[in-house]
Amino acid sequence: MHAGQPEEGEAVLSPLRELDDPLLDMSGILPYTAVQKLFDPFFPEGELHYYWKSVYLDRLDEEAIATLTRAMAERPSPRSMISVWGLGGAMARPGPADTAVGDRSAPYVLEVLANWFDPADSERNIAWTREAFDTLGRFGSGQTNLNFPGLGGENGFVERAFGDNYQRLAALKRKYDPINLFRLNQNIEP
Repeated sequence: MHAGQPEEGEAVLSPLRELDDPLLDMSGILPYTAVQKLFDPFFPEGELHYYWKSVYLDRLDEEAIATLTRAMAERPSPRSMISVWGLGGAMARPGPADTAVGDRSAPYVLEVLANWFDPADSERNIAWTREAFDTLGRFGSGQTNLNFPGLGGENGFVERAFGDNYQRLAALKRKYDPINLFRLNQNIEP
Protein backbone atom coordinates (compact mmCIF):
# COMPACT_ATOMS: atom_id res chain seq x y z
CA MET A 1 0.00 0.00 0.00
CA HIS A 2 1.29 3.43 -0.88
CA ALA A 3 -0.06 6.16 1.39
CA GLY A 4 0.47 9.24 -0.73
CA GLN A 5 -0.36 10.78 -4.06
CA PRO A 6 -1.77 8.20 -6.52
CA GLU A 7 0.66 9.22 -9.26
CA GLU A 8 3.61 8.64 -6.96
CA GLY A 9 2.26 5.21 -6.00
CA GLU A 10 1.83 4.28 -9.66
CA ALA A 11 5.44 5.31 -10.36
CA VAL A 12 6.74 3.24 -7.43
CA LEU A 13 4.75 0.18 -8.56
CA SER A 14 5.66 0.51 -12.24
CA PRO A 15 8.98 -1.45 -12.14
CA LEU A 16 7.23 -4.37 -10.46
CA ARG A 17 4.55 -4.43 -13.14
CA GLU A 18 7.20 -4.34 -15.89
CA LEU A 19 9.21 -7.21 -14.39
CA ASP A 20 7.08 -9.82 -16.16
CA ASP A 21 3.48 -10.56 -17.05
CA PRO A 22 1.69 -11.05 -13.72
CA LEU A 23 -0.66 -13.94 -13.16
CA LEU A 24 -2.88 -11.52 -11.24
CA ASP A 25 -2.64 -7.78 -10.63
CA MET A 26 -5.14 -6.52 -8.08
CA SER A 27 -3.36 -3.23 -7.55
CA GLY A 28 -5.15 0.02 -8.13
CA ILE A 29 -6.26 3.24 -6.51
CA LEU A 30 -8.57 2.60 -3.57
CA PRO A 31 -9.73 4.59 -0.57
CA TYR A 32 -8.07 3.56 2.70
CA THR A 33 -11.42 2.28 4.01
CA ALA A 34 -11.68 -0.09 1.03
CA VAL A 35 -8.17 -1.43 1.67
CA GLN A 36 -9.18 -2.17 5.27
CA LYS A 37 -12.03 -4.37 3.98
CA LEU A 38 -10.07 -6.38 1.40
CA PHE A 39 -9.60 -9.40 3.65
CA ASP A 40 -13.16 -9.46 5.04
CA PRO A 41 -14.40 -12.17 2.60
CA PHE A 42 -11.74 -14.58 3.92
CA PHE A 43 -12.93 -14.14 7.50
CA PRO A 44 -16.75 -14.02 7.46
CA GLU A 45 -18.07 -12.65 10.71
CA GLY A 46 -19.92 -15.16 12.85
CA GLU A 47 -19.07 -18.16 10.65
CA LEU A 48 -15.58 -19.14 11.72
CA HIS A 49 -13.61 -19.63 14.90
CA TYR A 50 -10.25 -17.89 15.01
CA TYR A 51 -6.99 -18.17 16.89
CA TRP A 52 -4.18 -15.99 15.57
CA LYS A 53 -0.63 -15.30 16.71
CA SER A 54 2.30 -13.51 15.14
CA VAL A 55 6.01 -13.03 15.65
CA TYR A 56 8.63 -10.81 14.06
CA LEU A 57 11.27 -12.67 12.05
CA ASP A 58 14.92 -11.70 11.75
CA ARG A 59 15.43 -13.93 8.74
CA LEU A 60 13.54 -15.81 6.06
CA ASP A 61 16.20 -18.21 4.85
CA GLU A 62 15.85 -21.74 3.47
CA GLU A 63 15.56 -23.26 6.95
CA ALA A 64 12.79 -20.83 7.96
CA ILE A 65 10.91 -21.44 4.70
CA ALA A 66 11.20 -25.23 5.10
CA THR A 67 9.89 -24.96 8.67
CA LEU A 68 7.02 -22.74 7.51
CA THR A 69 6.16 -25.16 4.70
CA ARG A 70 6.07 -28.11 7.13
CA ALA A 71 3.81 -26.17 9.50
CA MET A 72 1.41 -25.35 6.66
CA ALA A 73 1.28 -29.00 5.58
CA GLU A 74 0.20 -29.93 9.12
CA ARG A 75 -2.61 -27.38 9.45
CA PRO A 76 -5.81 -29.00 10.69
CA SER A 77 -8.14 -26.69 8.75
CA PRO A 78 -7.97 -25.79 5.06
CA ARG A 79 -9.04 -22.24 6.05
CA SER A 80 -5.88 -21.75 8.14
CA MET A 81 -2.84 -20.01 6.79
CA ILE A 82 0.58 -18.67 7.55
CA SER A 83 1.44 -15.34 6.02
CA VAL A 84 4.69 -13.41 5.93
CA TRP A 85 4.74 -9.66 5.44
CA GLY A 86 7.82 -7.68 4.46
CA LEU A 87 8.61 -4.78 6.74
CA GLY A 88 11.42 -2.23 6.73
CA GLY A 89 11.59 1.17 5.10
CA ALA A 90 9.91 3.99 7.00
CA MET A 91 8.47 1.53 9.55
CA ALA A 92 11.96 0.54 10.66
CA ARG A 93 13.31 4.10 11.04
CA PRO A 94 12.06 5.03 14.55
CA GLY A 95 14.32 3.91 17.36
CA PRO A 96 13.06 1.31 19.85
CA ALA A 97 12.20 3.95 22.47
CA ASP A 98 10.67 6.47 20.02
CA THR A 99 7.20 4.90 19.99
CA ALA A 100 5.15 2.55 22.15
CA VAL A 101 5.55 -0.23 19.59
CA GLY A 102 9.25 -0.61 20.39
CA ASP A 103 11.81 -2.30 18.17
CA ARG A 104 10.74 -2.17 14.53
CA SER A 105 13.93 -3.44 12.99
CA ALA A 106 12.69 -6.93 12.02
CA PRO A 107 12.48 -7.39 8.25
CA TYR A 108 9.37 -9.63 8.45
CA VAL A 109 6.29 -10.33 10.52
CA LEU A 110 4.87 -13.84 10.38
CA GLU A 111 1.21 -14.52 11.12
CA VAL A 112 -0.14 -17.94 12.08
CA LEU A 113 -3.89 -17.72 11.41
CA ALA A 114 -6.03 -20.68 12.42
CA ASN A 115 -9.59 -20.43 11.06
CA TRP A 116 -12.14 -23.25 11.41
CA PHE A 117 -15.88 -23.89 11.39
CA ASP A 118 -16.63 -26.58 13.98
CA PRO A 119 -16.16 -25.58 17.65
CA ALA A 120 -15.26 -29.21 18.38
CA ASP A 121 -12.04 -28.60 16.40
CA SER A 122 -10.93 -25.71 18.61
CA GLU A 123 -8.36 -27.56 20.70
CA ARG A 124 -6.63 -29.05 17.64
CA ASN A 125 -6.49 -25.70 15.80
CA ILE A 126 -5.24 -23.77 18.81
CA ALA A 127 -2.56 -26.41 19.40
CA TRP A 128 -1.44 -26.16 15.77
CA THR A 129 -1.18 -22.37 16.03
CA ARG A 130 0.85 -22.51 19.22
CA GLU A 131 3.19 -25.16 17.82
CA ALA A 132 3.76 -23.24 14.57
CA PHE A 133 4.25 -19.99 16.52
CA ASP A 134 6.79 -21.55 18.87
CA THR A 135 8.65 -23.38 16.09
CA LEU A 136 8.81 -20.39 13.73
CA GLY A 137 9.53 -17.95 16.54
CA ARG A 138 13.10 -19.22 16.76
CA PHE A 139 13.80 -17.33 13.52
CA GLY A 140 13.16 -14.02 15.25
CA SER A 141 13.46 -12.06 18.45
CA GLY A 142 10.27 -13.45 20.00
CA GLN A 143 8.61 -10.03 19.82
CA THR A 144 4.92 -10.42 19.05
CA ASN A 145 2.45 -8.22 17.18
CA LEU A 146 -0.45 -6.72 19.14
CA ASN A 147 -2.91 -7.38 16.30
CA PHE A 148 -2.70 -11.16 16.75
CA PRO A 149 -2.97 -11.93 20.46
CA GLY A 150 -4.04 -15.56 20.54
CA LEU A 151 -6.06 -15.48 23.74
CA GLY A 152 -4.69 -12.11 24.83
CA GLY A 153 -2.52 -12.12 27.92
CA GLU A 154 -1.23 -15.68 27.62
CA ASN A 155 2.47 -16.27 28.21
CA GLY A 156 3.39 -12.61 28.71
CA PHE A 157 2.02 -11.63 25.30
CA VAL A 158 1.63 -7.92 26.02
CA GLU A 159 5.04 -7.64 27.67
CA ARG A 160 6.70 -9.33 24.68
CA ALA A 161 4.81 -7.14 22.21
CA PHE A 162 6.02 -3.90 23.82
CA GLY A 163 9.47 -5.26 24.70
CA ASP A 164 11.73 -2.89 26.61
CA ASN A 165 9.03 -0.21 26.45
CA TYR A 166 6.59 -2.14 28.63
CA GLN A 167 7.85 -0.78 31.97
CA ARG A 168 7.79 2.81 30.64
CA LEU A 169 4.23 2.34 29.37
CA ALA A 170 3.13 0.77 32.66
CA ALA A 171 4.48 3.85 34.49
CA LEU A 172 2.47 6.11 32.15
CA LYS A 173 -0.60 3.97 32.75
CA ARG A 174 -0.14 4.27 36.53
CA LYS A 175 0.09 8.06 36.15
CA TYR A 176 -2.80 8.68 33.74
CA ASP A 177 -5.09 5.66 34.27
CA PRO A 178 -4.41 4.23 37.73
CA ILE A 179 -7.87 2.62 37.93
CA ASN A 180 -7.32 0.86 34.56
CA LEU A 181 -10.40 2.36 32.94
CA PHE A 182 -8.95 1.77 29.46
CA ARG A 183 -8.55 -2.01 29.72
CA LEU A 184 -10.63 -3.50 26.88
CA ASN A 185 -7.58 -3.92 24.67
CA GLN A 186 -4.22 -5.66 24.89
CA ASN A 187 -4.04 -4.24 28.38
CA ILE A 188 -1.03 -2.80 30.13
CA GLU A 189 -1.65 -3.12 33.87
CA PRO A 190 -1.07 0.14 35.78
